[in-house]
Amino acid sequence: MEISIQGVIHQKSWLLTCTQGQDVLSRAKDSGVRPLCTCNASQPPMYIAKRGELLYLARMPGTAKEHAEDCQSHIVPHEVYGGSDSPQELLVRLWDAAQPLLPEHCKWSHIKDALLEAANKIIIEGEPLSTRLLIPDTFDKQLAEQQVERYLDFYAKSDDDDGANRYFTVGIIKDIKPSKYSDLMAVKHMHGISFWVKKEASPALRAEGKNNILLALFVCRPVKTGVSVYDIATIEMDHQFVSFPRAEKQNAVISNLAPALSEKLLPQAKGQRRSDDDRMAQVALKMGLVPSTTRRELIDLLVDDYLRRSETK
Repeated sequence: MEISIQGVIHQKSWLLTCTQGQDVLSRAKDSGVRPLCTCNASQPPMYIAKRGELLYLARMPGTAKEHAEDCQSHIVPHEVYGGSDSPQELLVRLWDAAQPLLPEHCKWSHIKDALLEAANKIIIEGEPLSTRLLIPDTFDKQLAEQQVERYLDFYAKSDDDDGANRYFTVGIIKDIKPSKYSDLMAVKHMHGISFWVKKEASPALRAEGKNNILLALFVCRPVKTGVSVYDIATIEMDHQFVSFPRAEKQNAVISNLAPALSEKLLPQAKGQRRSDDDRMAQVALKMGLVPSTTRRELIDLLVDDYLRRSETK
């Protein structure tokens, strides 16, 4: 995603996630300069907002229709949230808090009630997580239209102008189908809603066990053809909703990671250095994770693996 500031083109990720980029935004904000979104030829103006110590880009109120349908120039990345409350952290916290509330033999309705009760007690960005969380009802053919209408109302609300508030969905990944630009993800109990995920994220969104399922928490925004997913976390479990440690799959990948890092991540050392975001995304992919996995999560997994292997020597 590219942003024009006084005729100079900048990568949005660079502006929002590094010191030099933040300096550019600071100078533009102080001088009253409007950044321009390059999602289409009209280049709609944006404004610079602040969250904590970090500056980010926001759409001018009422200009949503001026942007491209799939424009995400106003979407705020992990770094604005201080590296905490990542989707993976939130999903683990939710599931840990929900499990004691579940009956021995549970259905999706039990899962939903337990997760919502747990979400009421988790505060994120100053509000209970439940105020920005959608968990679908058990699919009912007779009520399907009303259910879809409620979900679409939720996603319409999530398309706020400045994009600083994250809206979450929890559901079971039903299927992933390849498409031309993004892959189509179907979520169980959400018939009629199309979720679009980046192609590079798809391999990590399939259960390892043949009969297992993936419980997912994802952050998304509405687009004309459905809902665009730009951050996602999963927990693998069996059909009785007994979860498996994700670390087992990750450790198997991490164990072979070190040789690959020197071979795959350093060939550009003599030329142009890869951006930090690109390097972290490539490491995440090699670990079987989604590319948006935060630096903090990657380092934690690498440290855990090092300690695990040291203890077995």
